[in-house]
Amino acid sequence: MSANPKVRTDVWLSVANLPLLATHQVDAAYWHEWDVFGVPSGLPYFLIFNVAAVALLGTGLVRVAERALAARGFAWLCAGVGLLTCALHAVAAPGIRRSLARIRRIAGGRTV
Repeated sequence: MSANPKVRTDVWLSVANLPLLATHQVDAAYWHEWDVFGVPSGLPYFLIFNVAAVALLGTGLVRVAERALAARGFAWLCAGVGLLTCALHAVAAPGIRRSLARIRRIAGGRTV
């Protein structure tokens, strides 16, 4: 075995994806993102989605690390979901602005 094994970009990108998702979802919970998107029942569905998303990303990470045939499919799925999420957030920008205005009113006009 070589003293400097080749760095596997696919593994590191998959590993980096999990904390990015976690950070975004904590931020989304803080801002009540389910209200922005009008998700019925709000928080419970938000939590169910997050459990499923983390399970899917974790499974994909294992497949990438194992060099499984399904690894490429998981990578494309994660990339597609990321692009879809970005598009949804871009469309929801007016809702985000309304939520920020509501939070400012609650905070008494202070910058939050």
